[in-house]
Amino acid sequence: FFPKTWVLPNDFPEFLRHYKQHEECTYIVKPAMQSQGRGIFLTRNSDDINPRLNAVIQEYVEDPFLVDNLKFDIRLYVLVTSVDPLRIYLFDEGLVRFATEEYQAPTEENMKNIYIHLTNYSLNKKNKNFSCNEESQEKSHKRSLKQFWETLKKTGIETDLIQEEIRDIIVKTFLAVQPQLAHEYRSCITDNTDGTG
Repeated sequence: FFPKTWVLPNDFPEFLRHYKQHEECTYIVKPAMQSQGRGIFLTRNSDDINPRLNAVIQEYVEDPFLVDNLKFDIRLYVLVTSVDPLRIYLFDEGLVRFATEEYQAPTEENMKNIYIHLTNYSLNKKNKNFSCNEESQEKSHKRSLKQFWETLKKTGIETDLIQEEIRDIIVKTFLAVQPQLAHEYRSCITDNTDGTG
């Protein structure tokens, strides 16, 4: 699963073709070279987007899976210690960041409300609703991955299967690029042993 995505400026003509056939869609625009949610916005109007902008545009997922009626994202930590043979480690712990206002599908009235649509900690910590309770994370807007899995289990969700699917996606992602990684690594080693690097 991956929403339709365009990388600007190169993909802008392709985005416009799609937009003209799907004007009812909402798009999320994420400028490159930014962090902490800066510059991200939702739109239904292609005129809002600078075609020369270095950015990623995606179709906005309007029916996301919610916890406590809030959008969230999961941050996982993966370590690759070898590319040939491929050796990957997934850290048991991670971070789950929540929006601070209950989710509503995007409308012209709420599209600018970052606290509904974005999960970035640096933005949401400014909201009056923000809670970061280290002792009782169940309702916190910043939770450990362990606490998140426990919350899902309490609602009857099969978390072991989800975690296995996540591990599978991680492995397949690295398998897809392993030959290129191994080639780059060997090139780097060669460059550093010939006395020039």
